[in-house]
Formats: sequence, structure tokens, C-alpha cells
Amino acid sequence: MSRLARYSKVHAQLQTFSTKLLKSMHHVPLAIALTDERGYVLDIHGDLSVRKELAQCGFAAGIPLTEADMGTNAVSLSLDQQQPIQLLGADHYREALQTMASYSVPFTYAEPHAMNGALAMVTPLEHHSPYLLALLANLVESIGKELELGVKRQQLERFNSMMINTVRNGIILTDKEGRIKELNPFMEKIVCKSREQLMEQSVFELEPFGHLVEYVLQTGQEVADREIVFHDEMMQTTVCLFDALPVYDDKRKSITGAYLQFRDITDRHELERQILLSEKFSAIGKLAAGLAHEIRNPLTSVIGFVYLMKQKYKNSSEMRYLDIIDQELMTLNKLVSQFVLMAKPSNPQIRTCNLNSLIVDTVELMKSQAILKSITLETLLPQEALEVKVDAQQIKQVFVNLIQNAIEAMRNQGVIRVVLDRKADHAVIRIIDEGEGIPDEHLKQIVTPFFTTKDEGLGLGLSISYRMIESHKGKIDISSKPGVGTTFTVQLPIEGERKGVNV
Repeated sequence: MSRLARYSKVHAQLQTFSTKLLKSMHHVPLAIALTDERGYVLDIHGDLSVRKELAQCGFAAGIPLTEADMGTNAVSLSLDQQQPIQLLGADHYREALQTMASYSVPFTYAEPHAMNGALAMVTPLEHHSPYLLALLANLVESIGKELELGVKRQQLERFNSMMINTVRNGIILTDKEGRIKELNPFMEKIVCKSREQLMEQSVFELEPFGHLVEYVLQTGQEVADREIVFHDEMMQTTVCLFDALPVYDDKRKSITGAYLQFRDITDRHELERQILLSEKFSAIGKLAAGLAHEIRNPLTSVIGFVYLMKQKYKNSSEMRYLDIIDQELMTLNKLVSQFVLMAKPSNPQIRTCNLNSLIVDTVELMKSQAILKSITLETLLPQEALEVKVDAQQIKQVFVNLIQNAIEAMRNQGVIRVVLDRKADHAVIRIIDEGEGIPDEHLKQIVTPFFTTKDEGLGLGLSISYRMIESHKGKIDISSKPGVGTTFTVQLPIEGERKGVNV
């Protein structure tokens, strides 16, 4: 490592301060030199005529200004005595320097790393002033303070960088025009774009929050706790609370930009949704337990009597009325059965199951319905069989319900993809359609019992599927974009990873 490289930060500050000093004292010919702790000259700059005279007596970069080499000189004395020194004319050992006034101030800088040395100033003797030594001492002190401030700035920048890059919040800083000047990695993840794609781009173009930032920059008003939903390429949902604050200049007179923060509340949002659903299921479960027996006993009797009447009046003109009654009773019986099943699914019969085969069988079962609407069912499965411990019949029923929903959501023609892969300790099954999508206001209620947008249906299929997957310690996620399609994502614990099953 060269001597000057070790003193690079001191050298950089010296150049900054000395340039200003030499410019302000342009009427005085000055040369300023930097030396290390042994007196070696690292750099010298300033008035050309002074530097030429110094060079004639060997005063140049790389030369040691020790007493042994140069005789009595200000640098060796200041380093030896560790105090400011000035030598005037005949005080110098070398005759060539006796027309000069020399000043030297030693320094010891602890930051950014321990450095010792001296700053020296030389001017023709007729320009000598006692203030020049004080000026040089102030220069040494100013460089030391600036080095210390530089270290503190670096520490603060590292701290800010660590905070911004590790916090589980998305952060964006913009200028007053709305151009993105800084962002953190979590923000890249939220908006599914890289730093290179986002830097210097207009934040106004980012949805669904760009218009809110424009409002903040135009009015100076804050936006706080605005709930915003993002969808990634896999149609996974991230729910954030959005805050936007104007950033002012030091005098708080004008807006210089905006600070945006996205607090990830996806887990909390999901927990609240699950708690709400559990409360609904619990209430329905209590209702079902009380009503199922009371409804089914008379219902069974009525169905039996209708059957007998149909046998007796086979050829009667009123037979069509009995058929209608029988059909409505069957619908009512089915409703009670689904009602009870949704409230408390039957205990899963856990066995090791090959998910690859189960998905293939289910897709084959549903192909006939898909063909009627010119819909293609595609599967994307791993080559290696993925095994889980589940009730195969229940999981198959879930897949049938989800594929049936996908078929009904699509207009004629299109593709439904069933994708299986592994994510950590879970099997992940995604059923992706190209249907009309589900509006946000419906998406929040999609697994609520009896909620449906279909002309026919009870609104219990997804509720039952949800409870079945929940009983297997799995979960169902739903993401959708109107006009693009919907993705149902089912996660199931992989064999050997699950600790037990709720029944």
C-alpha cells in the first residue's frame, strides 16, 4: 500500500480546503505540503514559483524532510516536538531556504483510522505573517473535523441502509417530480419489479397508489393507513397499509419529495379472515347441530310418504306434481347434508396418497364437463411422485369443487391449468383459470357460507372445501384479477412433516 493511498482521505480533504485557501489568498504565493509521520512528502501543491524554488533544494514528493536529510526544517521539528513550528529565513539549515518562511503543524487523526503526519506551508520571507501559522493550524483542525463527520456520515448511511434493507416494510423516496430516487428490496418484492426498472421512474405510474403520491406532492397533505392490495405473477396477494408523507427542505418552505411506506399486514389480514370464518363456522355448526335432527326426521317421513304416493298414483294426471314435490325434497335433503358437512366435515381417513395420480384421476373425471364448453384441462406435474398423508376422497372432492368453479367461471373456450409443485415442507396445488375473475368485494366473501353469484347453487361448495383443507392442516388461498382469471392455491403438509390432523 503506497504512503499516499493510506492518507487518501486526508489528502482529499486537504485538496478541498487548500484550494479554497489558495484562492482566497491569491495575492500571497503559497505552497502547501502533506507529509506522513516520518516526514516523507506525500504531495505538494500551490504557487508554481515557490514549488520550483523548493524543488531546487530537494523539497519534493517522496523526499524525507528529516533533520538528517534536510537539516533543520519546520516539518522535522513539528513532528519531533508535536507542536506548531515556524522557521524564518536564517533559521533554516539549507541556504536555499533562507529566503523562505516555513510553517508546519503536526496532526493525529483517529478517524477513519489512526494517522499521524504534518501539514506544511511555505512562502517567500517578505510575505511572512504570524497569522499564517494560525491559519495552517485551523486547516489541520478543519480537516480533522471533516474526517470525523465523514465517518459519522458513513456510519449513519450504513445504519439507514441496514434499517431500510432489513425492515419488513416497503420504502420509496421520490423527488418533487415524483421520480423514484431510492427504494428497498422489500419494495421490489411487493411490486414485482427490479431496482433497475424502478429507479428514476415516475411513481405516478405505479398502481394502485400512484395517484395518492401525486396528491401528497401537490397538496402537502399526508396519506396514512390506506389499505392497498398487490398481486404478484403467481397471483399471490400482499396486503399493505400505505403511508405517504411530504418531505420538505431545511426551512420547511417547499416540498422536495415524498416518503412512502408500505407496512405488510398480509399475515394479520389472513388471521383476521380466518378468525371471522371460524366464528361463522362455529355459529353455523351450533345451528346445524340443533336443526339437522329436527329437520331430517320429518323430512325422511315426508320423502317416504311421497314415494308411496308415487307408487300408488303412477298413472295419475297429478303424478307431475308428486315429481316436483319429490325433487324439491331431494334438494332440501341435499342442503341439510351440505349444511352439516360444512359445519363439521367427517373425520378424515388418513392414508398415504400419491398427489400426482390423484390430480390425474380428478382431471380425467372433469374432462367431460370441460369439453362441453370447449375448455382444455392441462396438468403440470413434477416427474417425481409427491406423496402426502390425506383423506384421498376428501381432497379429491376439493379438487372437483375447485375445477368445477373454474369451468363455470369461464366462457366457452380457454385453458384451465392444474399445477403441482413443492414449496419447502408443503405440496402446492394451483388451479388457474382464464375466466372473468372475481371482483375484490366478492373475493373477501368467497368462502363465506351461502355466498354465491351463480343463478343456481347453494354457496357451500367453497366453504366445504375450505373446512376440508383446514381439517388436513392445510390452507386455501384465492387471488383473482377481473378480466384475467382466478387462481386457487391449495397447500398441504408433505408426508413426514405434519404433526397431526384436526378432526
